[in-house]
Amino acid sequence: MVAVACASGVAPGQNLTGAWSSSEHQLVATDADAVLNSRCFTVQSGPLVLSDSLTFEATGVVTQAGGLITLRVGDSYAIRGRVVGSNVLLGEEMLAPGRRGVLVCNA
Repeated sequence: MVAVACASGVAPGQNLTGAWSSSEHQLVATDADAVLNSRCFTVQSGPLVLSDSLTFEATGVVTQAGGLITLRVGDSYAIRGRVVGSNVLLGEEMLAPGRRGVLVCNA
């Protein structure tokens, strides 16, 4: 079980921990690893360590892929983002704290 992150508890050098989601992605981060679920793929990486500007970057491995995408199981995939208040900005997509059901690949 992963607790929902609290922005007041994050600091540079710490591992990002919690769960965030949008209609397209779900990110679950623990002290041990991080899992990014998208509609048609899943990526697993090591922990997401926060920089001085509360950004993070880790290279993970695609563990599941399907649909009409170019990613394949075993491909490397960069997970990049930053903490913005209690949210996580992943690329240009804002993820809110918590989980939102199952993401389904429609391809």
